[in-house]
Amino acid sequence: MSRSPRPSPSPTPSQSQTPRPSPDPCALTPRSSPTSRPPAKPFDELIDAKQVARRLKVPTSWVFAQARARRIPHHRLGHYVRFDPEDIERWLRAGKVTTRPAP
Repeated sequence: MSRSPRPSPSPTPSQSQTPRPSPDPCALTPRSSPTSRPPAKPFDELIDAKQVARRLKVPTSWVFAQARARRIPHHRLGHYVRFDPEDIERWLRAGKVTTRPAP
């Protein structure tokens, strides 16, 4: 038994119009709202405790202890601990002790 091809339905008025090109996803800009967050950073910007220790010139164990005590900004990825270099820099600036002017 052989099948005969189905006749194609006649186009409706909306189908006979030229198709609109789909928008370029790269060209779309997200709607900003007061509660929207900045775009997430790529993961390759996160560094480990060894790199933080090297930059601060302190032992790696000190960096882990500070993270465990929640005194230094960090990210937990399961049992891994990672740090954002920009967060570390802001944390250092915020904790800066300034000298008092002489009386």
